Amino acid sequence: MKWMKQLFWAAAASLLAATAFAAATPEQKCQGGKNETAGKFSACVAKAEKKLIATSDATAYAEALAKCATKFNSKWYKLEQAAASAEATCPTTADETSIRDFVNACNSAIAEALAGNPLIDDPLTCDSNVSACHSNYATCSTSLATCSANYATCSTGLGTCHAGDASAANVRAGKTFSSGAGLGITGTMPDQGAVHVTPTTSAQSIAEGYHDGTGSVAGDADLNAGNIKSGVEIFGITGTSPLGFPRSGQTTSYGAGSDGDVQAGEHSYTDNGDGTITDNVTGLMWEKKDDSGGIHDKDNTYTWGMTSPPFTMNGTMVSTFLATLNAGSGFAGHTDWRIPNVKELQSILHYGQVDPAIAPIFNNGCVASCSSLTCSCTRSWLHWTSTTYNAYVGFGSDIADAYAVIFVDGGVTTGNSALAGGCKKGCGLYVRAVRSVQ
Repeated sequence: MKWMKQLFWAAAASLLAATAFAAATPEQKCQGGKNETAGKFSACVAKAEKKLIATSDATAYAEALAKCATKFNSKWYKLEQAAASAEATCPTTADETSIRDFVNACNSAIAEALAGNPLIDDPLTCDSNVSACHSNYATCSTSLATCSANYATCSTGLGTCHAGDASAANVRAGKTFSSGAGLGITGTMPDQGAVHVTPTTSAQSIAEGYHDGTGSVAGDADLNAGNIKSGVEIFGITGTSPLGFPRSGQTTSYGAGSDGDVQAGEHSYTDNGDGTITDNVTGLMWEKKDDSGGIHDKDNTYTWGMTSPPFTMNGTMVSTFLATLNAGSGFAGHTDWRIPNVKELQSILHYGQVDPAIAPIFNNGCVASCSSLTCSCTRSWLHWTSTTYNAYVGFGSDIADAYAVIFVDGGVTTGNSALAGGCKKGCGLYVRAVRSVQ
């Protein structure tokens, strides 16, 4: 009879089990199915973690996690659809993301613990706070207090980020960065691209901003000591070349060793196009004369200065002529015009010319009413120099007089000569202004 009792109880148990299973509601089926799916997802993630530990292949790990998530999402959706088909609703809906993230967090916490780190008490909180770091480092800095002991590396890294002192002006425009000022800040430093600098006579400002590295500073092979005046330094190179001496201009030879035979020295002039001429040999810049009726007119005459003590050079060539040239921004942009000394004025004489005996560049195209921008004029008569006469005159020098150059034939005389009228420094003679370029 014992076997009959056993059979009875076995049948009863089977009947109860069948009754219990049959009694499961669609909601219960969905709940149980989701629980099973979460477990399988956890196992899938754990398997991926195992493979990552063995291979260190982050790419394969990411692909494996994606497959785990795809299977999880698909099964989750089918369970909810099955309940809906039975006109029922799962105890929870649209919760696959939160459940999946929780499982991920737990698996991550376990992986961290198995790697030798402390086990996290609340992996979900830590996971969400770490995610918050992606949008606000300041929040992360304070809300990861729970995780700080377990994520020592994360805590140290975030502390460094939070302490950054970069500002938008320090970062190239269009690029984002994070610092103590916040996360995802866009730089404002302008992109100047390729910057090219050509040296000039004055310092140049370089615009603030990012430079792409393809710019340049111009160089010139002629910048060498031999091409620079002795004693003058240009960009760290000290010149060794003395200024040249002007050639007389005479080209007819009157025998071996005569001026026209040797033709020592040189001539080199540049018309600057602004009413001035530069002598490239002496380094002097000269005023051009014209026939415009203005301050540059070739026919204007001026006095030298006082004919009695202290014999100061303060005549109209200073008070009117030079004062006008140097007023305001100056003539041709310069305010250092002066009267040449006797040797300087002689340097532009040309002894191959006569009436006037001057280099052709100083006397060409001179017609009525022309300006110094279109013509160059020279009167063939006496021009004052700034050099006082100091020659022997019987009982001493005559400093009431000064030297003048005769541009008829290149001679030198004084204001007391018969040519000048004998009025010494009070004579009205022609003048031409000069300034030193070098």
